[in-house]
Amino acid sequence: MDANDLPLEIKSVLQSWMRTLAGTDRNVLARQFVRAATEILRLASIGEQSNVRLQLVDYLHVMGAQHGLSQEAVVTLIDSAVLASSDRRSDETSLAAVSELDASLPFELSNTRALKFTHFDDCGDFANKQWLLKGIVALGETSAWIAPPGAGKSALLTEIAIHCAAKIDWQGHRARASCGVVVFALERGDLFKRRLYVYHQRDGLTGLPIVVVDSVIDLIDPGCVETIVSTVKAAEQRFGREVGLIILDTYAKAIAAGGGDEDKARDQNRAAANLRRVHALLNVHVALVGHTGRDERRGARGSNAHVGDVDVMVQISGKITKTAQVVKGNDQPERVIARFKLEAFELGRDEDGDSITTAIVAGEGAEGPIHANNRRTKTKAEEALRVLFECISDSATPRSGDDRIPAEASVVTMDVWRDRLKRHSIINPAGNWREQFKRVHVTLKKSGLISICGDFVWPSQSITTRHSEGL
Repeated sequence: MDANDLPLEIKSVLQSWMRTLAGTDRNVLARQFVRAATEILRLASIGEQSNVRLQLVDYLHVMGAQHGLSQEAVVTLIDSAVLASSDRRSDETSLAAVSELDASLPFELSNTRALKFTHFDDCGDFANKQWLLKGIVALGETSAWIAPPGAGKSALLTEIAIHCAAKIDWQGHRARASCGVVVFALERGDLFKRRLYVYHQRDGLTGLPIVVVDSVIDLIDPGCVETIVSTVKAAEQRFGREVGLIILDTYAKAIAAGGGDEDKARDQNRAAANLRRVHALLNVHVALVGHTGRDERRGARGSNAHVGDVDVMVQISGKITKTAQVVKGNDQPERVIARFKLEAFELGRDEDGDSITTAIVAGEGAEGPIHANNRRTKTKAEEALRVLFECISDSATPRSGDDRIPAEASVVTMDVWRDRLKRHSIINPAGNWREQFKRVHVTLKKSGLISICGDFVWPSQSITTRHSEGL
């Protein structure tokens, strides 16, 4: 690499570190290289050119190769330097954090440059994925969600964020774990916040571990790895739990922020490489929101390098009823995963008395969840609703006297309903039945099929009418 176009101060530091590393014992080469990378990357602010950081990263790769480090080793050591900088630690603390790095690196640092490998007998350890939403959202993977503008892709990802954070099953996909969610809203951050507020108002959800970041991120710049990791770590401190889902909306904006072009494979690959570094440092799922081209049948807009890098790509189509379909999956077939509609929700009134509205995904019910075999089957929530009607017909619950409960409503207590669900094994009395019961009643309430007030629950009037008519 030609470093002649770099500022004199930067060139002086590079030359100094090159001499230092030349005389460094191989037993401490990793630690010394991290120190060099930490100082060199901090120099990026000195240059006036926008690509100085990229030049410095390239120079570090050249420097590492000249001293017998493999490319994978250099990437790992640069990531360690980025983390040291993001934590604002002193040099002594930074060195202490990597004091055993030489011995623990999962690959050879000698001139043979052996890469990390997994033996045949150990491949079974990777058979089971760590699912957030079984069958669609897994830790360690990247997904792309594409659609034309205004087709509901951001609204759908907001819905998925809610379900992952609250551990609520989504469209037939079982929620396996509750996790923190960080939404990088590069476009219309306030709209994301309004949609999230709707779930608080409509469904009574509070305290969910979700944050919205409405700052622009440049995915072409390697420094974005430090930015993303630091932001996630700060969110985890706020939540008191690990973040499992990162949403980037939109992916194209994150590439264009630094002058990149989504039509260029080179820029797509740079962004993908930085996201791979994020995966190396965080055990998360990265969901990328993007656009289709003018011809929706041709899939994602831009270079097809993007399609090749993601683990699963979901395309959303439809006018009134939307269909979300897997159009590319590394280890699953093309299939429909959800059908949904958008509904307007009034948040309040502005100073002129006009409605403040936003659109979110309507509750499950009208279309029904789609399962892996694309056959309509009854969900636990639907079975629970049937049992609720059984409870109502079998018992006469005294009225609470609460004016918030309609006079015509047939109510039972939550305890009566829950105990009947246990007896029918719709929720497992020997398992985590509290969490299972929560998923059931939150899903039904979100769908507008039941209402809950205090200890009392009752079916909505519309579903009661349909039930009485034998539907």
